[in-house]
Amino acid sequence: MAGSPRARKQSAVLPESVAQKQECPSVTAGQRRAVGAKRRRPQHRGVLDADGRVVDALPGLYGPDAFLRALSKAESFSRTLAGKTVEVRRELLTNYHQSAIQTITKDWVEDAKLAGGKIPASLLPPNSNYKRAVDIAPLAVTKAVTELSILQSFTRDADSLKAVTDEGTWNRIAARHLTDAQLDEQSIGLINRQMNDVWVSNGNQSGAEVKKQQLLKKLQQSIALDTVRNEYILHAKLHGWLASGMVSDEVKTLNEKVYAELFLTPSSDPWLGLFSDDVYVGLDKGGVVR
Repeated sequence: MAGSPRARKQSAVLPESVAQKQECPSVTAGQRRAVGAKRRRPQHRGVLDADGRVVDALPGLYGPDAFLRALSKAESFSRTLAGKTVEVRRELLTNYHQSAIQTITKDWVEDAKLAGGKIPASLLPPNSNYKRAVDIAPLAVTKAVTELSILQSFTRDADSLKAVTDEGTWNRIAARHLTDAQLDEQSIGLINRQMNDVWVSNGNQSGAEVKKQQLLKKLQQSIALDTVRNEYILHAKLHGWLASGMVSDEVKTLNEKVYAELFLTPSSDPWLGLFSDDVYVGLDKGGVVR
């Protein structure tokens, strides 16, 4: 199974569905297209319990170390659900996802402080009489409260942080997490085999090495940036969905919601997969047909 070293009976990690290849819309002269890259959407990994229901999910790209930490946490939690009644399972899930949102908010605030970013007034410092909505949001609500307001209550602090975190702050936060994005020698060797012919020009091997190092630096910086953004923004929102109990834990239904509302790449979108030569796509020679 993708994302896990071996199949496990207790929980499973499910990759995004393999989308069918279709013809891309017309590409203007001079542009290039990656073969089979029609559905190059962000990755999404759902962690399932023994009954095939979604317990958690990791939305988007994560660095290797960050991915393994998040996967291990979700897998360990999934084991606690075995044999539980529907009511107990629902309570455990709500507590797990609420706690995860609180941890994300705390980590985000700490990162933003150290990166010189802005902190919403409601979060710094907390008033002793102030209760965050995520701490008090009820499991059962009256009909007068809308689904949207409940979902927003779970992620209010994370949403307020998102509103004040600018691009410079994101990059400085990502720089603090570069170790989570480090690639091992096998990964670097694969990249080298796939891209060396693209880098070599006029027999200049030294120039190829410079290009290789530039790509690796850019790739690992990008992975670190994606990791913190995906964890702090997308994972927080997904935790809110699952904490509320208002979002289906059925794999197909949740996948559609994740791609349509988190990634903004619904299955109906015809414009996916165009290629840029300074982005690593994991295909030989960049997957390009000239």
